[in-house]
Amino acid sequence: PALPRCWVVVCKPEFAISTPELFARIDSVRLRCRPDTDGLLSALEEGDLGGAARRMYNVFEDVLPPRQRDRVGELENALIQAGALGANMSGTGPTAFGLFDCPEAAEEARAVLAENCRDMEEARGTISDVMLDRLYLDEKRLAGMAEGIRALTALPDHPAQRHDHLQAAGAHGPHRHYL
Repeated sequence: PALPRCWVVVCKPEFAISTPELFARIDSVRLRCRPDTDGLLSALEEGDLGGAARRMYNVFEDVLPPRQRDRVGELENALIQAGALGANMSGTGPTAFGLFDCPEAAEEARAVLAENCRDMEEARGTISDVMLDRLYLDEKRLAGMAEGIRALTALPDHPAQRHDHLQAAGAHGPHRHYL
């Protein structure tokens, strides 16, 4: 069955993967998961793009080296956060793709991901790989930052807390500022 009408956004990470190496790896491990081929075919027969997108799975992701697997996963997550109905690695990778049900969402995702890629490429070579990694933002890192800020501002002696307390008490006079 044909894939229902959709728009595809493709993201190529900054590294290559050896296809023969992945085939050798896949032959040497017990796979933890397999694609739901029957479910995927049923979704395609019904013209259910979302159902097909949710059933996509690529066993080659299971045998990628850890850093590469993490990077492909970050791209897939970025595509899903940008509105893809599903995202996966293409073939033996490392390219990831996301399926979108409308052109506007696909174009916005493409633009955001392209800008992020440009920012990272401009920094590459001018700063160390460690610093480049620290600049990379994904959903997990942003969530961690937000949680850290919430925890900091919840501290009883945080400046925002002191300021609110002074305001509430109607205190006047010099204020202490903390950096």
